[in-house]
Amino acid sequence: MPSMSPHSCDTACYMIRNSKSSSVLHILLHTAEQVGPVTPHPLTETIGTNPRAVRRVMAELRQRAYVQFEKRLGGGWTLACGGIAS
Repeated sequence: MPSMSPHSCDTACYMIRNSKSSSVLHILLHTAEQVGPVTPHPLTETIGTNPRAVRRVMAELRQRAYVQFEKRLGGGWTLACGGIAS
Protein backbone atom coordinates (compact mmCIF):
# COMPACT_ATOMS: atom_id res chain seq x y z
CA MET A 1 0.00 0.00 0.00
CA PRO A 2 1.50 3.37 -0.98
CA SER A 3 2.10 5.81 1.84
CA MET A 4 0.39 9.17 1.65
CA SER A 5 2.31 12.33 2.27
CA PRO A 6 1.23 14.40 5.26
CA HIS A 7 0.13 17.16 2.90
CA SER A 8 -2.08 15.05 0.63
CA CYS A 9 -5.18 15.64 2.77
CA ASP A 10 -4.43 19.36 2.91
CA THR A 11 -4.17 19.49 -0.87
CA ALA A 12 -7.36 17.49 -1.37
CA CYS A 13 -9.24 19.59 1.19
CA TYR A 14 -8.02 22.79 -0.47
CA MET A 15 -9.13 21.53 -3.88
CA ILE A 16 -12.59 20.68 -2.53
CA ARG A 17 -12.93 24.11 -0.91
CA ASN A 18 -11.60 25.78 -4.04
CA SER A 19 -14.07 23.89 -6.22
CA LYS A 20 -16.96 24.79 -3.92
CA SER A 21 -15.87 28.43 -3.85
CA SER A 22 -15.79 28.43 -7.63
CA SER A 23 -19.29 26.95 -7.78
CA VAL A 24 -20.60 29.51 -5.29
CA LEU A 25 -19.08 32.35 -7.28
CA HIS A 26 -20.52 31.06 -10.58
CA ILE A 27 -23.96 30.62 -9.02
CA LEU A 28 -23.94 34.13 -7.58
CA LEU A 29 -22.78 35.69 -10.85
CA HIS A 30 -25.34 33.85 -12.98
CA THR A 31 -28.10 34.63 -10.49
CA ALA A 32 -27.11 38.31 -10.60
CA GLU A 33 -27.34 38.38 -14.41
CA GLN A 34 -30.92 37.07 -14.44
CA VAL A 35 -33.83 39.48 -14.75
CA GLY A 36 -36.15 37.27 -12.66
CA PRO A 37 -35.88 34.32 -10.30
CA VAL A 38 -33.62 31.45 -11.33
CA THR A 39 -34.19 27.73 -10.71
CA PRO A 40 -31.42 25.16 -10.13
CA HIS A 41 -31.71 23.51 -13.55
CA PRO A 42 -30.20 26.30 -15.71
CA LEU A 43 -27.43 26.71 -13.15
CA THR A 44 -26.56 23.01 -13.30
CA GLU A 45 -25.80 23.31 -16.99
CA THR A 46 -23.68 26.38 -16.40
CA ILE A 47 -21.45 24.93 -13.68
CA GLY A 48 -21.67 21.26 -14.67
CA THR A 49 -23.20 19.77 -11.54
CA ASN A 50 -26.56 18.38 -10.43
CA PRO A 51 -29.63 20.29 -9.14
CA ARG A 52 -29.22 18.90 -5.63
CA ALA A 53 -25.73 20.39 -5.33
CA VAL A 54 -27.03 23.76 -6.55
CA ARG A 55 -29.91 23.66 -4.04
CA ARG A 56 -27.45 22.92 -1.21
CA VAL A 57 -25.26 25.89 -2.17
CA MET A 58 -28.31 28.13 -2.53
CA ALA A 59 -29.58 27.05 0.92
CA GLU A 60 -26.23 28.03 2.44
CA LEU A 61 -26.33 31.37 0.62
CA ARG A 62 -29.88 31.96 1.87
CA GLN A 63 -28.78 31.27 5.47
CA ARG A 64 -26.15 33.96 5.00
CA ALA A 65 -28.75 36.35 3.45
CA TYR A 66 -27.04 36.56 0.03
CA VAL A 67 -30.06 35.15 -1.82
CA GLN A 68 -33.77 34.78 -1.20
CA PHE A 69 -36.21 32.16 -2.38
CA GLU A 70 -39.65 32.92 -3.82
CA LYS A 71 -41.90 29.89 -3.36
CA ARG A 72 -44.62 30.48 -5.95
CA LEU A 73 -45.42 29.72 -9.56
CA GLY A 74 -42.53 31.18 -11.57
CA GLY A 75 -40.50 31.59 -8.39
CA GLY A 76 -36.94 30.68 -7.66
CA TRP A 77 -33.77 32.22 -6.30
CA THR A 78 -32.88 35.91 -6.52
CA LEU A 79 -30.06 37.93 -5.03
CA ALA A 80 -31.03 39.61 -1.78
CA CYS A 81 -29.44 42.87 -2.97
CA GLY A 82 -31.39 43.02 -6.26
CA GLY A 83 -28.68 41.89 -8.70
CA ILE A 84 -27.00 43.71 -11.58
CA ALA A 85 -29.69 43.18 -14.24
CA SER A 86 -32.15 45.61 -12.60
